Amino acid sequence: MTSTLLGGESSDVALAAIDGPGGRVTAAGVTASKSLPTRGPIQGSFALATGFVGQLAGDLSSLAFATYTGDARNFYVRSLAAAPDGGIVAAGSTAPSNYPTVDTLIPDASAQVFLVRIDPLPPAAPRIDSVVNAASQLGVPLSPGETIQVRGDGFADDATLLLNGSPLPLIARTPTALTAAVPADFPIAAAATVEVRAATGAASILVPVAAASPGVYPLILNKDGTRNSPDNPAMEGDPITILATGVGTMTFDQGYAVTDAVVDVRVDGFFAAGIAAILGPVEGFPGDVYQISVFVPHPADFAQFNPNLKDFKMPSQVAVILKVAGATSQAGIPLAVGH
Repeated sequence: MTSTLLGGESSDVALAAIDGPGGRVTAAGVTASKSLPTRGPIQGSFALATGFVGQLAGDLSSLAFATYTGDARNFYVRSLAAAPDGGIVAAGSTAPSNYPTVDTLIPDASAQVFLVRIDPLPPAAPRIDSVVNAASQLGVPLSPGETIQVRGDGFADDATLLLNGSPLPLIARTPTALTAAVPADFPIAAAATVEVRAATGAASILVPVAAASPGVYPLILNKDGTRNSPDNPAMEGDPITILATGVGTMTFDQGYAVTDAVVDVRVDGFFAAGIAAILGPVEGFPGDVYQISVFVPHPADFAQFNPNLKDFKMPSQVAVILKVAGATSQAGIPLAVGH
């Protein structure tokens, strides 16, 4: 027996699977993951619960092709068929964008059906596999000023990265990853095209766009500028600095970064009062980094609203997240708290 995992950081449900040409296995369904493995995809994820189609080698050892499917509605790929010429025919249903979760699989009266043909192509050079937030490493929407990483293969020295046809200056380049910043004045639209061009060919992918798409880098600084860790914790009430990208458009006032949308910082679920924010380079991280300083909450201060918090102490490790313009950063970056 041979088996493998195909999924990301959230809920993934396979609703159909078939044997395909060349002994390959194709699976499809619905996913809420933004880190679902993709290879040569047609598009990114545009909804909370969106469809996916993935084709694997017959022994399940490698991914031959995988893409998200669907638009801003929730999509469910429910059946597959192999075409004689190697194409894949997928069918399923849609649901409103406020449809609860990927676990609700029965269509309601507002659902519509879809039928689509997909033609997985042989790997090309260059090949785009995903476009991710440089901090969270998730395939979330692009936002103005966000530092992104385009992953794939065949990114030769002559490869150029384009966003809606306009070249993006590269911050970093490897044969499998290109790092760049979305322009600060990039217009908000439903979608954008990311393309890589080289002498050997070109590859493109359609990705969503949003006003903000926060991602937090895995480093939090204590009040003295040292790295927060279990051996070097912050105390309740201490200032800390969180590093992020994708917080949206901003202006500057005497060197301080003022975002158009409020950046809501939560530590262990508690609101963290802000101090100030700046935008600039940080050693070890690509491009300009949004650096916001906040106070570690002191839960006992909220006892007047909730008496149970009178003697509450934060655990030794808690989660930090950012919320901006309705978007939330990845599952909490850990903060060590001392007592």
